[in-house]
Amino acid sequence: GYNVITPFLLDPKIEDISVSGVNLPIYVYHRDYEYTPTNLTFTDTIKVLNATLDGNEVLDELVLRLVSLANKTISIANPIADGMLPKGDRIAATFRKEVSANGSSFVIRKFSESPITILDLINSGVLSPEVAAYLWYAIDMKMSFMVIGVTGAGKTTVMTAILNLVKENWKIVSIEDIPEIRLAQDNWVQLYARPAYGEGGKEISLMDLLKLSLRYRPDIIVVGEIRGQEAYVLFQAISTGHGGATTFHAYDSESAIRRLMNEPLNIPAEWIPMMNLIITVRRLPVYVGDKVVLRRRIVAVDEIVSYNDLRRTVRWSPANDMHVFDYDSARVLRARVEEAGKSHDEVRAELERRAMYLKLLASIPSIVKSPESYKILKRYIIRYEIKPDEALNEVQAMASSAGKAIT
Repeated sequence: GYNVITPFLLDPKIEDISVSGVNLPIYVYHRDYEYTPTNLTFTDTIKVLNATLDGNEVLDELVLRLVSLANKTISIANPIADGMLPKGDRIAATFRKEVSANGSSFVIRKFSESPITILDLINSGVLSPEVAAYLWYAIDMKMSFMVIGVTGAGKTTVMTAILNLVKENWKIVSIEDIPEIRLAQDNWVQLYARPAYGEGGKEISLMDLLKLSLRYRPDIIVVGEIRGQEAYVLFQAISTGHGGATTFHAYDSESAIRRLMNEPLNIPAEWIPMMNLIITVRRLPVYVGDKVVLRRRIVAVDEIVSYNDLRRTVRWSPANDMHVFDYDSARVLRARVEEAGKSHDEVRAELERRAMYLKLLASIPSIVKSPESYKILKRYIIRYEIKPDEALNEVQAMASSAGKAIT
């Protein structure tokens, strides 16, 4: 088991569990209440039945156990570790006071068994149905995208939700340090890095996997996060016609491009437009009634015409917490549309239809609240690809019935 933190791991609304040391409360990140202190603390002495235990030793033993469950080791010689627990939860830990002033510490980021879908993002206001329809259509046009933001902004969540809109017959290859992405795509190869072990065990890096992925003939190459040399290879891949998706630590599009073009990434200026979209997601204070709460929002979507020419297609207004999509500014998408021989009026109508389709799906509790919602959504995306009008009529009937049932 997981000792005293077991109840937190079983609570579906808790996302993070943070233990900072002895005599400090355990903090959890709750979906409704953000970071919240709990009534559990590892004190200097802990009484269990008739025994008195040393709190530091109990915490040390818990860290050793959690790290061992992740198939990693931690010690005084190597006092930091990170890995994945058996159910997919991520753990990062320190041991004793070697690098942490308050003794052993750890953070667990829980792995959601039911990934957040684009419908969840619509219902929680992260993006609007119109923005979701635009991103869905952009993916269909094989436009590469990058989700940027600071730590904890929800970059991987947004990227995964968008990727679950990909055409069923496309092949996706994903590459990650620790597997976090969950897709309802059958034609999906999931690769992840491996550290060296023993004398003959070779380290398998993101760079190695990215080079290998090109031989899988993917339609879309997904890199969980770019930080080093793998960025260069990813941009090379998308410059040859592969679709691409990744996340990147940056505050806004301009700072993201500056980071890409400078050390240690050194992406040539000519390659920057190959990443067609930059999606910026942040955690911001938003008014809910009379209260101000932190909420995740896509605050901007930019299309990259060149390294110094960005066209903002989506803006988020903090005044009314609304998203505004401007098709006329979508220069890259419009160019793809013209190459495909379609009229802009036709595409505008299609975007409106897709926005309505997603809005209706998001209003059906039997889909949104299902533990298998991401798989159900995928089935409806496939139906829309085959017969869009029939799919829309079916969903309209379902939404109408659901509305009557709620009433």
